[in-house]
Amino acid sequence: VVGKFLSFIPIAVSIVLTVSLFVSLFIIPAVSSVILKAEKNTKNSENSEEVSRRAKINNFIGIVINKYTKILEKILVTPVLKYGIFAFTLFLFIATLFLPSKFEMFPTADSDRISMTLILPEGTESKKVLQTVADIKIETVVAELPETSIFSVTIKKNTAEILLELLPFKERERRGMRTSSELETIIVNRFKNLPENIILQVQREKKGPKSKFPVGFNVKIADSSLLQEAKSITQKITTLLKTVEGTQGVTNSITEIPGEFNFIIDKEKAFLQGINPLDIPSSIRGAVYGDIVATFKKEGVSDDLDIRLQFKENQVSNMTKILSIEIANGVKLSDVVTVNKQSGIAEITRDDGDLVFTVSSFLTENGNAEEVTKAMVLLIDEKIASGELVLPNGVTIEDASENKNNEELMKAMVSALILAILMMFFILVIQFEAYAPPLLILQTVIFAQIGVAIGLYLTGTDKSMSYMLGLISLSGIVVNDAIILVDKIRTNVFSGEFKNKIEAIVNAGKTRFIPVVLTTITTSAGIFPLIFIDSFWAGLAYTIIFGLSVSSLLTLFLIPIGYMLFQKK
Repeated sequence: VVGKFLSFIPIAVSIVLTVSLFVSLFIIPAVSSVILKAEKNTKNSENSEEVSRRAKINNFIGIVINKYTKILEKILVTPVLKYGIFAFTLFLFIATLFLPSKFEMFPTADSDRISMTLILPEGTESKKVLQTVADIKIETVVAELPETSIFSVTIKKNTAEILLELLPFKERERRGMRTSSELETIIVNRFKNLPENIILQVQREKKGPKSKFPVGFNVKIADSSLLQEAKSITQKITTLLKTVEGTQGVTNSITEIPGEFNFIIDKEKAFLQGINPLDIPSSIRGAVYGDIVATFKKEGVSDDLDIRLQFKENQVSNMTKILSIEIANGVKLSDVVTVNKQSGIAEITRDDGDLVFTVSSFLTENGNAEEVTKAMVLLIDEKIASGELVLPNGVTIEDASENKNNEELMKAMVSALILAILMMFFILVIQFEAYAPPLLILQTVIFAQIGVAIGLYLTGTDKSMSYMLGLISLSGIVVNDAIILVDKIRTNVFSGEFKNKIEAIVNAGKTRFIPVVLTTITTSAGIFPLIFIDSFWAGLAYTIIFGLSVSSLLTLFLIPIGYMLFQKK
């Protein structure tokens, strides 16, 4: 599902890059020949003010480039600086791996609607559900929220699906109103003290395909003989999850129906009373539902009319009255039958042949699926260690959160990133006919993580699917600057036009300074507007902008340093 949701991105990027390659190879040279000729003629007619403005810009650029070349030359001739900068970069990379960060597959976003579900016990009549909605005064609470425009309730069996349509986001923003997340928090807090048998779930709107629940745990059993133990463990897990901060609307998949009565026939007593035990079930059925004693047929009418003989409703309105019914002369049903009641389960789910009960939860405004899941796992382990929670053989508890369900997707994303780096490495090896230059180029991909980690930390952005997409995109962008610099360094070194390797490297840095800086600025400027769309695209933008900025800085300094340290010629 997620793959289909995101499939348009690589397709669109591939098409755009293919077209841009054609444009750069054929269209731009043709257009440039015309524009540059016109520009040459225009320069001759420029006024002094325009000439002065151009001179100031060029002078500023010249100062920056000269400053850069002096710093670079000093670094390259000083062993302590060379090794020190490389070691510091490596240390910084390791340090950023330990920066605190959260992970959320798809971040929440402000929405124009809030969805809620009110769940009552299985078997509750629709009238009772509607009455409960009125009793807990949901409509009154909604009326106090000026951000709402439409309130609707849909009754389905034992649940009430409540939908709040909010004013458009831009209008709420313009009027200084609250976000949908803030409104969800208000609603959760107002209804957090509902009776135990009534559950209110408020589902947060997320960017990406909808998931059933963000946090969940499966209690699995291989043998139906462990059904009661599994039910008990599921109830305990449900109670534990309610205590974890960040959860709301905690429920489980145990939907117990009102139950069933089991009639146990005492065959010995029945025979002593002269009653055949096989006749007793039909007597019970007849007492409750009645017996068909005749069928009425009318000419010209296709359907038959059954004449049923049965007790009056008040005679069989409860089990005591049913047991007092005579099934033979002077013999009551209670004389030969005992009754016990067992609760029933409306639905049982199977997974790979195992019976499964699921405990699930939605999140509060500040709740994070990864943090809640980790806290719950620790809590379960503590309870098992202390003996408060006992798992019999054949009963297991598994993570069923949305992050776990998307684990395969994350593995695929990481594999795609590794594959992309390997493909780039082999292409660069073929291009440069050596191993060292590709390794120098690809180090910028790895060290770009420094900028990404710092950027996400400073902006308070959680890692998410957009972060992974940004990393893969970044790996293809940052190598461009490194390639043009390494290529120029090798050209200078092998040309023999320079006195030594340091002079060749410094000259390469000087001539490639503007292309590297312009590439960074234009790419960052192009992706910057994504920050203001929503939290999903903001994560992608921050990843690329901060990662590209740091990698460009590393390209200008670390590539020359690396070439001096690890490349003999």
